[in-house]
Amino acid sequence: MEPRHDPGKEQPSIPVPSTTPASTCKYCRKDITRFLPMVPGYCPFCGAIVNPAIASVRLDKDSNPLTGRALWPLKWSLLSILIGMALLMTASVIVPLIIIFVMVAQDPSLLSGDINAMEDLVYTLLLNPVATALLSITEFVLVIPPFAILRKYRRSTKERFMLLGWRPYFGDAGGGRGWKRLSRDLAWGLLIALGLVGFQFLIVILNDALWTQLIPGGNNGLGNVDVAITPRDPFQLVLLVASMMLVIGPTEEILFRGFSQQGLEARLDPKNALVISALLFTLVHVITGIISPSSLPFMFFPYFCLSLLLCGIYWRTKDLNLMIFIHGIYDSLLVLYSYFFVEMERVGMEAMADVLIYASFAAFAVLGIYVIVLWITRRRQRIYASIVVHEK
Repeated sequence: MEPRHDPGKEQPSIPVPSTTPASTCKYCRKDITRFLPMVPGYCPFCGAIVNPAIASVRLDKDSNPLTGRALWPLKWSLLSILIGMALLMTASVIVPLIIIFVMVAQDPSLLSGDINAMEDLVYTLLLNPVATALLSITEFVLVIPPFAILRKYRRSTKERFMLLGWRPYFGDAGGGRGWKRLSRDLAWGLLIALGLVGFQFLIVILNDALWTQLIPGGNNGLGNVDVAITPRDPFQLVLLVASMMLVIGPTEEILFRGFSQQGLEARLDPKNALVISALLFTLVHVITGIISPSSLPFMFFPYFCLSLLLCGIYWRTKDLNLMIFIHGIYDSLLVLYSYFFVEMERVGMEAMADVLIYASFAAFAVLGIYVIVLWITRRRQRIYASIVVHEK
């Protein structure tokens, strides 16, 4: 029997949920205020609906293309790398051929000259820091597969960047704290990159000590400097660092972390996804070892360890901005190392250069340990604080 309605008695009011989205996600406890203009009502970090007028439930991975979740099938997370590398290899061949064709068109006598002189000219033209920096522009083709695949879900370039994990610093979604966030990411990127350089140096030493015993004739490359990324003057140094920060770091991180690893983590166990992503990144970077098989063992393990560290940082942070800075700064530090090493050798200070470089790398390794401990401690403090706030 239904209770009788008494008109004279005040009925309890039914609370109506507010239509204003929350400024903090109730699940991951992250501040999402600056993202609401671009992703209204949804948390771009964990995919939860934060607008109470909609619902307070977590979204399915495939239900909303603006949550930052990977929507694409597993096959595209793997094929995108193959397609991207095929495009890059094609561009890396076509562009130099165009340059050589233009040179021959301007001076046909190059074809009638000595073949060795022609080879020296091509070597001088292509394998130098300026050419390396300029040819790095071809790496922009790496972002073609992710953006082409994401067009199925969102036509807006801005929203496709959001799907890949890029978070703008300025504009409507950046809020009034763009410079603060940018300086923070740059600072953490520099600290982590310095630590990675130190760890990588220790790994290379241990790896070479092992494989030198097994492959006495192998080329370990320890102490060798790649002439293509060794600047001879400050102009070349600035040009190479700019290419690392503005081209190499962003394009490779968008493809390997923002698209491929994100897609693998959405379809596989996160740890398996991390290992597969690290293997793909390693194989792409050691493919040149096929030319010299004896150097392949010396190259694979250090690259794989570095790839695991990069993939692990992205797995824990899901911060594509930070990964771009780490990658670009790490490569820039290697360029600075080669420039410093060559300059010291040029003035006859090889012994001092070795001592300073070994000491600096040891300091970087200690710094890396400190940064990791500090990062884990801060993360645990944030988790504990969020639990306390949630319980209250």
